[in-house]
Amino acid sequence: MNQGRLPTPDTGTLRGDVLALLRTSNAARSAIAPLLSVFMGSYYAESGRTFADVRRSAFGERAGTSMDIVLERAIARGRSTRRG
Repeated sequence: MNQGRLPTPDTGTLRGDVLALLRTSNAARSAIAPLLSVFMGSYYAESGRTFADVRRSAFGERAGTSMDIVLERAIARGRSTRRG
């Protein structure tokens, strides 16, 4: 499962990066969403596990997600500020 990681966009703007990331993600993964939701709902009910547990098992602990990278670039360009 971990081999399907999408490239992180770098359009030069936060808005452009976020839109490109969301569009690419939706296009690449939307076809399996309905099927997965049926199977996973049953799995969660029977096992007591959460989505976060399953994601961690499938993908491991990631040092940063594409959204983290996009936001860090925007901060570096002075287009956004860090909160929290």
